[in-house]
Amino acid sequence: MVTHLVIIAILAVVVAFFLSHDKITFIFVEKDAVLNQESLILSGVPNEISSSVFCTLSKLGNQECRFQNLCFYNNQYTYYYGKNSKEEGLQSESPFLLDLSSVRNHNAKYFQFSNRTMTKNTKFHYIRGNTILFHRFNPDNLMHVIHDDLLPYFHTRRKYFDGKEVTTIFMEGREDGPFYDLYTLFMERILTERNLTSMTCFENVIIGVSQEVTWYQYGFHTPQGPINVENYPTNELLSFKDEFMKRLKMNMDQSFTLSKVVIFKRQDTRRITNMNELVLKLSMRFKAEVTILDLQEDTFEDILTAVSNAKLLIGVHGAHLVTSLFLPPGALLMEIYPYGIPSENYTPYKTLVSLIGVQYLAFETESEDLSTNFIDRPPNQGGIAHLPPHQKEEILNTKRVPEHLCCDNPFWLFRIYQDTEVDINRFLPLLHGRIS
Repeated sequence: MVTHLVIIAILAVVVAFFLSHDKITFIFVEKDAVLNQESLILSGVPNEISSSVFCTLSKLGNQECRFQNLCFYNNQYTYYYGKNSKEEGLQSESPFLLDLSSVRNHNAKYFQFSNRTMTKNTKFHYIRGNTILFHRFNPDNLMHVIHDDLLPYFHTRRKYFDGKEVTTIFMEGREDGPFYDLYTLFMERILTERNLTSMTCFENVIIGVSQEVTWYQYGFHTPQGPINVENYPTNELLSFKDEFMKRLKMNMDQSFTLSKVVIFKRQDTRRITNMNELVLKLSMRFKAEVTILDLQEDTFEDILTAVSNAKLLIGVHGAHLVTSLFLPPGALLMEIYPYGIPSENYTPYKTLVSLIGVQYLAFETESEDLSTNFIDRPPNQGGIAHLPPHQKEEILNTKRVPEHLCCDNPFWLFRIYQDTEVDINRFLPLLHGRIS
């Protein structure tokens, strides 16, 4: 009986300690697992919490900030002033504090916080350890996944938490997206805004991801074009490429047929209408089998296996060409532009390969007779049937898309979503002497 009373007394002391302590023990699960809310976030009733912030200027002149004990609830970030609060390097001249994504000055991706004093015994959940919190820009688009999310995340993590475990939180409120598995290559523990159902505080959190490693801007304020290229950190891009391949290789099909000529096929829009003839002529020209890749059918592992062994990669302008990052040095990217699209105004992939020692050729479709447009498609796929007759006529009579801002310019959408018949007699001579 006495023994039982002693045990009960000890348990009571232990429980009282954890209820009064100002930190909640973090529970780890299997190292490589993606954690859910229940296994990651624990609730507690601390006496007080004090927030702190430490900011530095990046090489681009924008702020990068690390917070301690920053809290979030009901779409609002809260900084709790307390006796242990510290602020270093914080600048607040602009109406917004930080970009939540790597895309600069996008008005849907700004971070701000309110200042409060925490009342005693306020209840909240607490995420222990290191956290990176950001907005994915567009998880449905491969270019945006790699350029705007994974590469900046990789750089941010190496800069602040190299070799340490990190919890990653997606705060943009979107679904996982078709490329979610690529995020899990670099992120061992992922939460989303939907998991933060009550007030949640972060022990040590970086807000947003680096803008230093992006090489392109999409035209939100000025027409789209290259950025950062003069002093671009190429070594960081190459490190990302190597790490990506290293993490993906364990899943690659080693029996996949390799070819030095690879061409992308699109099923729904921007199709090459004479694909079979083009493939036959390429095969005859290079005396080799041509590999046809399809983002909707081939696995990403197989696509990277083919691209990383290719000497020539061909495709119509589109997000899939970001895979040219994985071409070997000295290879050639040949980018096909539908009729009316001036290649010099849309250069994300030309810019990319210029950074990694890969050759580039743009092939513009010169004859409107080789193009098929789709007036009756939905507007976001180039349809113009919904427009007033005078505007529709203006678009049809415009033979070269004028410079414009992102993202729903009907001149651009109408032309970029055309199907194209490649003029093979013009196409093949351009390759002469460019690759062996």
